[in-house]
Amino acid sequence: EKKEIPEAYKNHQYKASGFMEPRIIEDYPIRDNLVSLSLKRRRWDVLLDQKWIKVNRSWGEIIAQGTRLSKEFADFLKEGDR
Repeated sequence: EKKEIPEAYKNHQYKASGFMEPRIIEDYPIRDNLVSLSLKRRRWDVLLDQKWIKVNRSWGEIIAQGTRLSKEFADFLKEGDR
């Protein structure tokens, strides 16, 4: 992930604070082989109301809810069932 803080916190004092545990996406077969993609989200410390809190990006933008697939690939599979 790029070292860019989420938009909602850009106007606050912040610092990078490492990464969250990686999330594995098993998706996009290549020549009949399963591919595992490891995603790490950056964690940030943000100063709000004189307290440091930890923030990060939402997985909802990357991985379809209730699946281990990307949103686009999950939508593609749903279309095939119709």
